[in-house]
Amino acid sequence: MTESLVNVLIIAVFADGKIDTEEAVLLQNFFSHYPNFSDVSRDSFQQAQVKLRNRLRSGENINQLIEEIGNSLDEKQRNTAFALAYEICASNFEIDQQETELLKNMKKIWKIKQSIVNAVTLSVELRYVN
Repeated sequence: MTESLVNVLIIAVFADGKIDTEEAVLLQNFFSHYPNFSDVSRDSFQQAQVKLRNRLRSGENINQLIEEIGNSLDEKQRNTAFALAYEICASNFEIDQQETELLKNMKKIWKIKQSIVNAVTLSVELRYVN
């Protein structure tokens, strides 16, 4: 599961084509404090970035990666991955079109229940929307 969650975070961080300062700080907090990431080193994170980038350059599209990641997670883990991705996308206090599209595709491909989407959306809006 850890590798899949790391890939979700990488996809979310780069969804808009850049890493915002707030995203980098939140990502570091996840790796420092979230128990599922306790064994993720900076090197393994960087290797995961390179691997994902190479897959995308070789012709795979983001939805294929989302589907593959989702197939390696159970429903609860997909919900968690969706929530973490949503938080990363919102952490700079704006969600741009590419991030919105990513989250929409995760919701659809992973068949995230609307009640989960509503709960995650409310949580993010309460914390990140001015």
